[in-house]
Amino acid sequence: MRILFSYENALPSPQADAEQLVNTAAAFARRGHEVVLTSPALAGTEPAALFDYFGIDAPLTWRPTRPLPGGFYARHVGHVAAGLAFPRDTYDLVYTRHLILAALLLARGHRVTFDHYRLWGDQLPPAQLLARRVLRDPHCLGATLHSGLALEGYRRLGIPAEKLAVLHNGWEPARLLPRLGVSEARARLGLPAGTPLVVYAGRINERKGLDVVLAMADALARRGARFLLIGGTGEGAMEERAASRENVDVLPWMSFTELTPYLYAADVLMIPPSRAPLEIGSTVLPLKLFLYLGAGRAIFAPRSPDTAELLDDRNACLVAPADADDVTEVSRALMHLLDDD
Repeated sequence: MRILFSYENALPSPQADAEQLVNTAAAFARRGHEVVLTSPALAGTEPAALFDYFGIDAPLTWRPTRPLPGGFYARHVGHVAAGLAFPRDTYDLVYTRHLILAALLLARGHRVTFDHYRLWGDQLPPAQLLARRVLRDPHCLGATLHSGLALEGYRRLGIPAEKLAVLHNGWEPARLLPRLGVSEARARLGLPAGTPLVVYAGRINERKGLDVVLAMADALARRGARFLLIGGTGEGAMEERAASRENVDVLPWMSFTELTPYLYAADVLMIPPSRAPLEIGSTVLPLKLFLYLGAGRAIFAPRSPDTAELLDDRNACLVAPADADDVTEVSRALMHLLDDD
């Protein structure tokens, strides 16, 4: 099958949706399909550098487009304009995360499949009509959704069940090799052996609920716990706030090869116990959770309807979400977990 994967943001990118889409395209290519990935490109990026960035080895073709100058709207207008130039007879299927592009391609006779993690019908009510139009179109194969929570959001729009499928993202075992013990990982990284260490890997901003994590770091400072936040960009209010705390370290975004030893060095891997990510809608069943599970370390996370598809009281310490102005209960629970050998 000839499949075109279309992505609206410039590559390479540390965003989770970029990681998910590029690796999905590569997986199809490794299964013998003829796969082309198209997206805007950061200046000077060659295909070899892109595939190295994501750790991909696959017969995948990348056809970069030139992004329009400007911000958010210019980027999406440019993406849709580039998509309208796709010749219909060149590809058997277009795989896209963009509802507007999907609608326009269907109108031109393309076969399309839609993929996303956001509950567009709930988060952006004007998108409900467009989502119904796209997913009910006979040339739309359906939507692949990364969680049951997202699937239910589309079912509430009246989308037929046969057009919806949950495909959890999963993880690539080879990326967590070699497997390391805590002591071995810390020795390799130069981290202290006896310090209780909590690790978060992901984007560092207010939308991820890290204000709660910093408040917890303050609460546990006297108990000797250290917090390692991985995924910094060198800018932003949250990074500035973290830098002012003696028991919090911020490291920049890193590749999977670089990240893996830090996961093994942790006593606890954390999903911020905050309501903010799910309420904002920017984080639903986060991609890092699969790596956390693969690393085999204790997981500390909020009790939430999205993570409930993977986490329960057997494989994680789950707590009620907290606000930054009251982290008493979540801090007590984390300290209890750190004390439990």
